Amino acid sequence: MVTSFNEGNKFYILGEFTDELQETIIVPLVKQIEELKTKKDAELIIYISSVGGSTWIARTIVSLLELAKSKDIIVKTIVTSHAFSSGSMVSIVGTKGYRFIDTYAEIMIHYGTYQGYSDKTPLQIERNSEYRKRHFDNILKHYKKYSKVPDLEKLIADDGLCIPADKCIEWGLADKYMGEL
Repeated sequence: MVTSFNEGNKFYILGEFTDELQETIIVPLVKQIEELKTKKDAELIIYISSVGGSTWIARTIVSLLELAKSKDIIVKTIVTSHAFSSGSMVSIVGTKGYRFIDTYAEIMIHYGTYQGYSDKTPLQIERNSEYRKRHFDNILKHYKKYSKVPDLEKLIADDGLCIPADKCIEWGLADKYMGEL
């Protein structure tokens, strides 16, 4: 069952960030950016209701949304119920002033989980450890770049920090309530 899809410039991420999103979101998003990059007042709208999933998929979408913004395309992100983990990473990257959240929605930020490669030799253990550290450092940098969560490192040290909509707006994870669309 396909739970994520697009209709023109509207993208719906309604479920987990899995490899399915490469076909249903990423490829159409690349095409839309190419189509919109020369248009005046162009916008992409991303609806999110997700428990999270693959950081790789989320990072690809984040990179594409950053590309769109660099082409003066407005990126609206709309959290309809929840944006956990990878969902939160995408929801906060919208254009400032265009990141919306439902009044009852929540965003969950955390370091996530790391599923690396096999650690069978001392060298593999060392490489995996270095990669794992970079992975967690990049997650922290991402939240620092797009929000102003107080004591961020301390708060996300305990996995699964769910933040209600009013705090999301206060802490810069969202800008406005959906009713202000």
